[in-house]
Amino acid sequence: MTGTTLDVRRFRDSLSRAVASVDFYRRFYDRLIAGSPETASLFQGRDLSRIQSKLKMTLDLVNDNAGAQAGLGMCPGLLGRLHGGMNIVARMGIGQPDGEGPGPG
Repeated sequence: MTGTTLDVRRFRDSLSRAVASVDFYRRFYDRLIAGSPETASLFQGRDLSRIQSKLKMTLDLVNDNAGAQAGLGMCPGLLGRLHGGMNIVARMGIGQPDGEGPGPG
């Protein structure tokens, strides 16, 4: 078994455990929003159940394509462009290749 195959299996196993809880998506956004007033303002007045549904679809898409070579970076790249268009930028190392330091902006 190659390292990549093992990583994909671990990713899928981890994701399956995380989303097995019926509260996963609600808790995800509760914690994200509680992280900072700036983040909370991005979600103010938004339909969180709809956003949670989009997260579920996105994670399903990523899971379905994990390990696929063709278009491997397409989904994260598209999400990055969409979020960039909404002026959502990486912060606190999230989305940074080395995970160090603040993101741009």
